[in-house]
Amino acid sequence: QFENVTTNDLTVYFSEAQTQEQQDAFRDALDRQASDILFFYQTSVDVSFDGAAKEIYLVAGDESLKSFINFTQDGEKLGMPGPGKTFLSIGVAENLGVKVGDTVTLTDPDMRQLTVEVSGIYHNSVYNYAIVEPETMEAQWGSLPGSQMAFVRVEDYCDHHEVGAFAAEQ
Repeated sequence: QFENVTTNDLTVYFSEAQTQEQQDAFRDALDRQASDILFFYQTSVDVSFDGAAKEIYLVAGDESLKSFINFTQDGEKLGMPGPGKTFLSIGVAENLGVKVGDTVTLTDPDMRQLTVEVSGIYHNSVYNYAIVEPETMEAQWGSLPGSQMAFVRVEDYCDHHEVGAFAAEQ
């Protein structure tokens, strides 16, 4: 199931949001080992709907995110959620009884909230996620949080474990 949902080889967690300069340095350091790198924001949130709530992960990324996560709904590929909207993974949607067109509230650990319309429910039985575009966060929070995570796709000729160890040292 996991390889059908994501197409990255490594997920890198940074201790703090990465500046553009730090992102460029990371890309340069992995230049020969990585075929693609995507920086994004992720945090835990409570998703609330109709009096019920569940803790999930919120991921904010641009159009490139769909090259790392397969957003499919009933066998059809989804694009991106759109401004003011979100995709939910199927497990959390079923758990809360959420359908496309419903409005949910996402609350982060700092009690900032996003109120978003569900524009897609995608198949991912590994983790529970809400996917939003960065512009949605900027519109409702007044700013964009920095990217503190990265998906890395490793070149076929490289050892994934060695590249992972190298990335952890950066």
